[in-house]
Amino acid sequence: MVSTPGKIILHRMGYFSDQSGIVRRYAREEKAWEPHLRACKDLIIRAVTEINPCSIAVLGAGSLIDLPLDEMCPGNRTITLVDIVPPLPAVRETVLHGDASFVEADITGGLIERVYNLTPRTFFKKRIDVCSLLDFSTWMPAEGTEMVISLNVMTQLAALPVDYLKRKSHITPDEERLIFRTVQERHLEMLGRYDSLLITDFSERTGRDGDNQAESPLLEVDLPSGVINEQWDWLFDSHHGYNAGEITTFRVAGIVLHR
Repeated sequence: MVSTPGKIILHRMGYFSDQSGIVRRYAREEKAWEPHLRACKDLIIRAVTEINPCSIAVLGAGSLIDLPLDEMCPGNRTITLVDIVPPLPAVRETVLHGDASFVEADITGGLIERVYNLTPRTFFKKRIDVCSLLDFSTWMPAEGTEMVISLNVMTQLAALPVDYLKRKSHITPDEERLIFRTVQERHLEMLGRYDSLLITDFSERTGRDGDNQAESPLLEVDLPSGVINEQWDWLFDSHHGYNAGEITTFRVAGIVLHR
């Protein structure tokens, strides 16, 4: 059983500061984000309608801004909203749906707490055995789950522990990529065991207004083709704050997988 890191650990690792930044960015970018959120919701409705599962686990439920919960809850279908901390808006929303519940879980499989516990907290940064950090479990949804939705979370799974390692230890770019690749591979392996929907950003374009934007990959793994594969742009930051002085756009893939 994978434990969920406590709020003190998450606070010390910078989780809540990151979440506050996302909330503030959404408040600034609500109109720019709308096409992306609509694309997410439309594909979720299509996938759920075609698969017609009795039970769904949604990973990265967050504040539910990209999840069409009303349309997903007909009849006796149960929906489990999974995130590492339940934000208050999500908690209030789930109250309105008798068949929806929220579960706190570290869907990295325990990497977050493992990194915190094994990273020396000393004045001088030290080298760390990255391979020992990667001895963690693959997270799995509850028994009886028929469909899994991974919602705009795949590129973020290893971000918190890697950022913490960069602050507290000496870690090379190759080691960073190894951590991201390991977590992403295990996430894809888990999704492949279920009827599932993966929605993830996979590349980032940055540039000034009217310029050709430079593009860089965001994943360390190749995405599966799936039985449905859609792609669209997400205008993530139009106010030149995420990358100073530049507009940031993510390329997003929505992929339906059958086990």
